[in-house]
Amino acid sequence: MNLLKFKLEISKALVESPSSHRSIKEEEDGINLVSPSIKKSKYYNLPTKKPSHDKRYDMYEHFPCVDDISRTRKCMFENCENNSKTRYGKCNVYLCL
Repeated sequence: MNLLKFKLEISKALVESPSSHRSIKEEEDGINLVSPSIKKSKYYNLPTKKPSHDKRYDMYEHFPCVDDISRTRKCMFENCENNSKTRYGKCNVYLCL
């Protein structure tokens, strides 16, 4: 692993890790301040980015939630071809249980 890739992985892990100094209210306010300027298609959902390795295996706040959607989404496990309505909030990916 070269130095630049190492620095990028460290920066991703630090940005995605929960801070002990932030409160839930600050996080909610930050989300409301940012408005998406990208127009979403009604018929096509782009695949979500896979989370970084550190975020995926940090064992912190990985809670499943069942979405009320009409179509199921492809499971993001490796080598899995199933569809699911269960989304994990932290990583924002659909996984079958």
